[in-house]
Amino acid sequence: MTNGAWTNWVGNQSFVPKATISVDSEADVQREVLAAVEAGHGVSTAGAGHSFTPIVETDGVLLDLGRLTGITNIDKAASSVTA
Repeated sequence: MTNGAWTNWVGNQSFVPKATISVDSEADVQREVLAAVEAGHGVSTAGAGHSFTPIVETDGVLLDLGRLTGITNIDKAASSVTA
């Protein structure tokens, strides 16, 4: 967890969330969202920071999903992939 300002790549959007939390798994996301809601905080997620709008801005918890990458399951029978 980190505290500090989040700024998009071009520098025209910046804000200070209550906390920025990096998650490693779907279970982490669930746990952190529930904890934030129980504490009365809003939750937002940040992608690559390319948005020119304040869509990611929050004064609550900002989840960093950067470590959630890759394929986690392939179901050939159902022709589906979970990433």
